Amino acid sequence: MKRTLIILAALGGVLALWFTMYQLAAAFNPSPLGPQPNLRGTSEVPTSTPVVVRLNYDDLVEQVIPVTGTTIAVEWGDLGQGLIEAGAIDLEKFETQYGGLSAEQREILQGDNLQQITFTPDNIQFWTNVLWSLGLTQQSKVLSAGPMMKNSEQTPLGNYASTG
Repeated sequence: MKRTLIILAALGGVLALWFTMYQLAAAFNPSPLGPQPNLRGTSEVPTSTPVVVRLNYDDLVEQVIPVTGTTIAVEWGDLGQGLIEAGAIDLEKFETQYGGLSAEQREILQGDNLQQITFTPDNIQFWTNVLWSLGLTQQSKVLSAGPMMKNSEQTPLGNYASTG
């Protein structure tokens, strides 16, 4: 009788251990997801031949930054001079950044007669820096009283990429 009780206790322990392991396995191996919406609008029926999409880097670049450039009309006036005087552009650092300035870049920063801007792959970085500095010098409530200034104790202005 004692032997039977020991065997039953051992069998009960094995069953309890098996049940626990089964529950753990079920918890770590969830059932498969049900049907999902087709967000991309692609065919839900498999195609007999794979669809191959080929992206050409040069074609994409031409769409974003055409080699011939994109021209916009502006009333630039002496804005470049104003950016230098305000300290938004350090002319020496700009010259160092670009290994010297071209006559066109110098005219943009020091002249007063620019009426159009043509963005090209060759000058886009220069214009990005010039226009970024323009954004930093503009006076608006967004900059002077917006979230950046309101939260300057938690995130000092020097921690932002454009000001630090």
